[in-house]
Amino acid sequence: MFGQIQNLPLHPLAVHAAVVLVPLAALLGLLFVLPRTRRMAGLPMALVSVVAALSVIVAKLSGQRLKSALERLNGGKQWDDSSVGKLVQTHQNRANLLVIMMMVFAVIAVAAYLLSRRADSFTGMRRMVVCVLLVVGAVALGVQVYQVGDAGSRAVWNPDGTVNYGSSATISAR
Repeated sequence: MFGQIQNLPLHPLAVHAAVVLVPLAALLGLLFVLPRTRRMAGLPMALVSVVAALSVIVAKLSGQRLKSALERLNGGKQWDDSSVGKLVQTHQNRANLLVIMMMVFAVIAVAAYLLSRRADSFTGMRRMVVCVLLVVGAVALGVQVYQVGDAGSRAVWNPDGTVNYGSSATISAR
């Protein structure tokens, strides 16, 4: 189920949904914290957070399928000791943490939206705790989604770290 779409690996496609939706959920969380934009951001924050959590789960499951398929193509051998294998393992570990973080953030986002619907009960310490959790969660998600993507892209594009994509010599040589 999480292997391919029209003979293309699902993982690179699913990752794009997570790369867009996780930061969007974080941004909506930050907008919710601001009293001026709270009302406008509440429902979209809750909905996007849930969809982002699902997209991260799909990306994780499709990544596991892709890793298994690549190992089968490699004669059943794992490449854990290679530079690619180490980066893939780092990518996988960071992605596992991102799944947990995004699920927690989605729960907080939905709770924040539901609590804020009654303005009389969304005051004082309750509002402050929810807002602090959203800000901390948004920042943590931003950092984590970057780290997951960084390890994954290095595994694909520059596993040994020898290519400098910023130099004009590298660009003209390709």
